Amino acid sequence: MEYILKEWYGYEKGASELPQYLPKEEKIQDVVDKIINKNMGPKEKKFMELKKEWGKLMGTQIERISSPVSLKNNILTIEVENSAWLMELKNFHGRLIEKKIKNFSGKNFCYKIIYVLKGYKK
Repeated sequence: MEYILKEWYGYEKGASELPQYLPKEEKIQDVVDKIINKNMGPKEKKFMELKKEWGKLMGTQIERISSPVSLKNNILTIEVENSAWLMELKNFHGRLIEKKIKNFSGKNFCYKIIYVLKGYKK
């Protein structure tokens, strides 16, 4: 295109005409946000937000050993570093984690939370 404009308008004017034929600059984050908003439902967006804010919601200790990995059929899966931490979170911190998630995401975000070992595949 640049070559054609320079042929039509001459070298200097052709170079100055080029910007009006190019798309406007956009931040990558804005483009990604548009794609996400167009292709994701509200629950998927909330899940992405939950993953992003996990450390702020749960604290650094829980963030280091766990992370939300999926939301399927209203079941939230949280991956945990090892079996000792899995039992700790499930048995002693489960209600607090559930409460924080529901406060952040809304009570209808998920009806069940399951904890799995890191790397677990069904």
